[in-house]
Amino acid sequence: MRALSVLHPVITVSNMDVALRFYRDLLGLEVVLDYVHDPKLLEPLVGVSDPDVRAAILKCPDGTEIELAEFRRPPGKPFVEKCFEDAGITFVTLVVDDIEALVSRLQGEGFQTNGPIVEYPSPTRVRVVYCFGPDGTPLTLVQFLKAA
Repeated sequence: MRALSVLHPVITVSNMDVALRFYRDLLGLEVVLDYVHDPKLLEPLVGVSDPDVRAAILKCPDGTEIELAEFRRPPGKPFVEKCFEDAGITFVTLVVDDIEALVSRLQGEGFQTNGPIVEYPSPTRVRVVYCFGPDGTPLTLVQFLKAA
């Protein structure tokens, strides 16, 4: 017995419309499903009585997905502080095609990076930046570079 693949990370958001504007409109992901979870099926999974949760599945061009989930009932905290060194999931990493243009677009819309774009020479030449999406969700943007 073993895990076969990763289906999609789930990112809890405080406002689905704001999150869709970021992930769909700014990052270019495609919404393939936008729905409300059945509370009777979700309740035993999350341990919350009668949850009202809107979810959206967004797909990248390569077919990988992210799920966004907005707990409308009960509402959660809009921001949970987590340091890079804290245990648990720290980033969702997205491969991008033009990191400089995308960072410029995100910054123009008020989304910040944690620092400059950094180039790693090996094992694969990449340009990397850490940024923050809605609710301060930490993301890594990575652009693979052609071999020199």
